[in-house]
Amino acid sequence: MANTTLLRTTIIVLSMFSAIAAGKMLKPTPLYTDASPPPIKLAQAVPTRFADWTEEPNQQVTIVSPEVAAMLQSLYSDNLTRTYINAKGERIMMSLAYGADQSRALQVHKPEVCYESQGYKISGSTKSATPTVFGHLPVMRVLASRGARNEPITYWIRSGDIIVRGWYEQNLARVKAGLAGHYPDGILVRISSIDGDTSHAYASQDAFIQELVRALPPEGRQILLGAQFTAPKPATP
Repeated sequence: MANTTLLRTTIIVLSMFSAIAAGKMLKPTPLYTDASPPPIKLAQAVPTRFADWTEEPNQQVTIVSPEVAAMLQSLYSDNLTRTYINAKGERIMMSLAYGADQSRALQVHKPEVCYESQGYKISGSTKSATPTVFGHLPVMRVLASRGARNEPITYWIRSGDIIVRGWYEQNLARVKAGLAGHYPDGILVRISSIDGDTSHAYASQDAFIQELVRALPPEGRQILLGAQFTAPKPATP
């Protein structure tokens, strides 16, 4: 385990040094700018109604203080928060934070940062995968709790065309894009629910994600998932 960690650290350090050297020649630039924005807004990319889920009006997803919210607003090009409800009365909260420039200073932050700043205890952080019609989607699971509130969270981060989990994969994706001459765009997709039964919450979130991915228009799928999720995968015999 120690040798594996050392090898990974060595690889990313060498990659970063290479990126620094290459940057003097390549001078990476953002993929999108204010003058050349992304082709679609998040509110247009994600349907308000799909399968058994409907956006619940006048529901706000509040996870950060006004001060933190202002800081995050300065980092991201577009934000969207919605609460969906189904016929059973189950509620799923969705928060999207899109950044057109994924340079180190502006790359999207993991949900743990926002929740910990609000006094939540973070536990149970694990890598997982949610099956969809476009293939298995790599995700992170994390549990945020504060007093009696138990909020299981499923999230993923897209950096360029890659779904990344953890700082190592996120920084490696940024370095690779820098070597290609640009900083990638990226998005944090956070799905959560208030549920004392963590296993039930994750099962409900997986069902929500599967239907969401199925319902996304091609432009929305590109924004949330990247180019690798472009066509349905054949069913496994």
